[in-house]
Amino acid sequence: MSEFYLDFNYLCIRITVTDMMSSSERYKSLIMATAVLWCLFTVTAGFNLAVMSIDLGSEFMKVAIVKPGVPMEIVLNDESARKTSTIVAMRDGERYFGNMAESTAVKFPRKAFWYLTHLLGKSYEDPQVQQYMKRFPYYTIEKDEERGTPLFKTENGDLYSPEELLAMVLEKAKQHAESFADQPINDCVITVPVFYTQAERKAVLQAANMVGLNVLQLMGDNAAVALNYGVFRRKNFNATTQYYMFYDMGSTSTTATIVGYQVVKQKEGTRLESNPQLVIKGVGFDKSLGGLEMTLRLRKHLAKLFNEQKKTKTDVFTNERSMGKLFKEAGRLKKVLSANNDHFAQVEGLLDDKDFHAKVTREEFESMCEDLFSRVTKPIEDALKVSQITLSEINDVILMGGGTRVPKVQEILTKYLGRKELGKSINTDEAAALGAVYQAAHLGKGFKVKMFGVKEANIYPIVGDKSSATDKKGDGDTKKSEKDEDGKKKQKTDKTEQSSDSTSEDKSKKSKIPAEEESQKTEKTDKAKDDKTEEKKDQKTEGEKNATKEEEKKKWRDDMLKEQEKTPLTEKPKLLLEDIGLKYQALEREVNYLINKAKNYKPKPPKTSAKKNTTKESNDTKIPDPATEKEETKETEENKETGKDL
Repeated sequence: MSEFYLDFNYLCIRITVTDMMSSSERYKSLIMATAVLWCLFTVTAGFNLAVMSIDLGSEFMKVAIVKPGVPMEIVLNDESARKTSTIVAMRDGERYFGNMAESTAVKFPRKAFWYLTHLLGKSYEDPQVQQYMKRFPYYTIEKDEERGTPLFKTENGDLYSPEELLAMVLEKAKQHAESFADQPINDCVITVPVFYTQAERKAVLQAANMVGLNVLQLMGDNAAVALNYGVFRRKNFNATTQYYMFYDMGSTSTTATIVGYQVVKQKEGTRLESNPQLVIKGVGFDKSLGGLEMTLRLRKHLAKLFNEQKKTKTDVFTNERSMGKLFKEAGRLKKVLSANNDHFAQVEGLLDDKDFHAKVTREEFESMCEDLFSRVTKPIEDALKVSQITLSEINDVILMGGGTRVPKVQEILTKYLGRKELGKSINTDEAAALGAVYQAAHLGKGFKVKMFGVKEANIYPIVGDKSSATDKKGDGDTKKSEKDEDGKKKQKTDKTEQSSDSTSEDKSKKSKIPAEEESQKTEKTDKAKDDKTEEKKDQKTEGEKNATKEEEKKKWRDDMLKEQEKTPLTEKPKLLLEDIGLKYQALEREVNYLINKAKNYKPKPPKTSAKKNTTKESNDTKIPDPATEKEETKETEENKETGKDL
């Protein structure tokens, strides 16, 4: 009895072949087993085809997946929410994410790290890093002496770079996606702002590599939104370009992009097919205009109101915990004022067990942010200048981001654009994640997606100015070039010297011919001796080469045997079945031949004396039958074939 074990990710199969089975039954059972296993292998191979996308925002992130049977879906987190805050909190030796991290940010602001995208790929002296330190003064940020980048220092004395903290957030996003898809996921597409430089993009890739994510593409968030908008409106586009504007005001930045949609003929193999395509014509942005600055100003206003009430002698600005509570209340109040004219701010136990209660109107909020509202139209102006397209050519203006929900922002945009209504037909929270996951499915290996071309626009050139490694490489290249130039000069001088020496030698040869003849004879004898020694050396080298060839053959055979031993169990049954099948085929041929020979076998008559045969032949002259001659020829041919087979 022989047994084979095959182990897959989700099941283990045992095949037994007994000696009581006939040859045909064994052969059939093995063939059926391999067919079943091959089907199972093809099915299980499709279990790890899922891809994911991460819409990495400065305040929130959204995750989407595509897997067999699920076209495009937003991933739910542990709290069953469709978006998760990009915050990490470390307390009592554990990490917290989402709502738990936000609650720790209110109680212990130093232990929660938020808005990490401001610090990626930037030096310690960068103005954005200094602005971050002013906005959040309770963080202790130090300078990394080797890299020159900022580092967060915890109360325990541990140092964390922004890339490491972002890697923790990406790891949590990966866990959410894998639990939602019920399978491991490594391939992903991450969205980044349009104005990200090469250093910032490298920082995001570094954070993803720490977690084991295979980043298929770093896609601009504006391109992802435009792709999601165009995928569901393929029939509306034709050969003439149609222009749309996407205005995105997020928590920390504002961008305006002009996109052109058009149906283009593209080659797919040997045939031409018409597919839609989007091209980003122009981009305008403001890095510091967003909802975060509005909430910070509203928090400052609430702190002043509490100090004016004079419930305690201590100043609210000096207490980190109370400022964290006011920051959370300011964010809630900003959302409520977008739909109401006034609202009450309430915080229990703000400072020294004193409650805070104050009324805030929308007019007060708008007066705080007058200078911010005056910068709303600047990104649109820049985008129009770059694209050289007028407002009349734009079909629709689509709003994106949480900052566009502020009524004053919508009022300014409608006046500037000269439109009665603005486009609100897209989900502002999930559009970028869904567009990125569509691109991930297109770039992945396990899905076939309808073609939709995307041509992004890089605002900053991709040049590694900030990386020290590139500078070192550049210095090395310059040194190499200098060495090459010196070598070329030396070669030129050597050639000129050789030419001058050759001319002088020609003149001296005519006067010294007899002396040279004697020297030539001696040189010939020396050359003959050298040739003999070289022949002996060549013979030795040939023998050594043959020995090395034989050693290489032995090594190759040993390696093949090792590879056969290392081959997985899923491949061994195929090899065994091939050998068994060939053996059974040979046995079947031999058996069939012997059976046919036994059927056609006829006993020969006994031998007689030669005299009697001669007399009979002389007396009875028989005519030969053609049938008997044919049978005899067949028997001779069969005997020849048996000899060949044997």
